[in-house]
Amino acid sequence: MATKRRREKVLERKCVKWARDHGVQVGKLSECVGLPDRIFFVPGGRPVIPEFKDPGGQGERSPAQVWHVAKLKEQGYTCTFLDSEETFLKLMAKKGVR
Repeated sequence: MATKRRREKVLERKCVKWARDHGVQVGKLSECVGLPDRIFFVPGGRPVIPEFKDPGGQGERSPAQVWHVAKLKEQGYTCTFLDSEETFLKLMAKKGVR
């Protein structure tokens, strides 16, 4: 369990560093259980709200996480589960951050 959590944190740190190095402001979400991990304030008013999961494919999605991600998507936000740096970079490129 600790190894999964550690890999998740490493992925999150890499993505946060990359985003900040590319001019994207990043906030940590922790108000209530199940909210995604971060919010990336992509220039142009298009925030990305990911929930980072274990890159080893073992990241479990809690019912609260699934609910929050679905509700945010319904409201038009780019909200997703991410388990790789490659997926994160593709998402950032799609939003115009390179």
